[in-house]
Amino acid sequence: MVFMKNTVLISCLFLSFSMTVAAEVYVLPAVAAGVEGDHGSLWETEVRILSVDPLAEIEIRRLWVCTPEGGFLDDPETAPIWMIWGADRGLRITGEYILGVESDLELGAVALEITGGQVLVNSYVADVSVGETVPQAPAIYGLGQLIPAQTQALTGPSHLSWLGACNDFGGGGLPSECRSSYRNNIGLVNPGPESMVFTVRVLPMGGGQELGLRWAQVEEFEIVVPPYGWKQTSWMPSLGYLGVSGFAHYAEWTIVNLIPEDERPYYAYVSVVFSPDDPEITPFSDPAFVPAKPGYIPLGREVD
Repeated sequence: MVFMKNTVLISCLFLSFSMTVAAEVYVLPAVAAGVEGDHGSLWETEVRILSVDPLAEIEIRRLWVCTPEGGFLDDPETAPIWMIWGADRGLRITGEYILGVESDLELGAVALEITGGQVLVNSYVADVSVGETVPQAPAIYGLGQLIPAQTQALTGPSHLSWLGACNDFGGGGLPSECRSSYRNNIGLVNPGPESMVFTVRVLPMGGGQELGLRWAQVEEFEIVVPPYGWKQTSWMPSLGYLGVSGFAHYAEWTIVNLIPEDERPYYAYVSVVFSPDDPEITPFSDPAFVPAKPGYIPLGREVD
């Protein structure tokens, strides 16, 4: 009896998945195809798509590609299409093929329109200089990060947390520059046909800096993303703050607020990369990927 109940439940589950045929858009916010980085790193991407229902016939069509110079919306008649069906429930696509072999693109973001059933989608972005590529599979191995595909665009203000800050912890005056073993790459994706302007407002934290902000300038700058654009900006704190102890130093922690010019949809993230300049530390790339969250995080003096 228990077996029969389980069988009925599983059958119903498969049926419900099979009936899910509406198209859904999955956005891969960071795709690399043979990009050279610091310390001899070489960045590649493997897109992984798994079908939840083993009986479903899944169709994957590329919807748009956003690039540093401005990308494009695919023509439905000529867009690349991939399929998952039969005994094979999974699909792997390299960054080169997802961006388009004919385009010679190395960096960007890609949207996939998927129909036929429920799927699990992510992209594996790795430094293959410490691994390898297997073109026949295709597959990549290396030191990197697994990035879940995003199904919900952001609108309005959002924020990025857990950015790497500085190693300067105070003194009689500010050091000449922020010293850190981490590099923050702020990524923005504009999936629309017009440029978008973002105001980036920094909230420094730790060591009482926010109290000091009542008398200090707040770091703020703009990032312009072209139509169907993908922009990744390397950022480190450039302003120092006066803490409650009276010492001046850079922030130990930071939250970055992203304020778009209007309510159009976008995608955003930060990739924090361990990239030391210290010759006594073994150089390697160990990135952490953090997607932006909706909402503005206020400064202390904004809520006084």
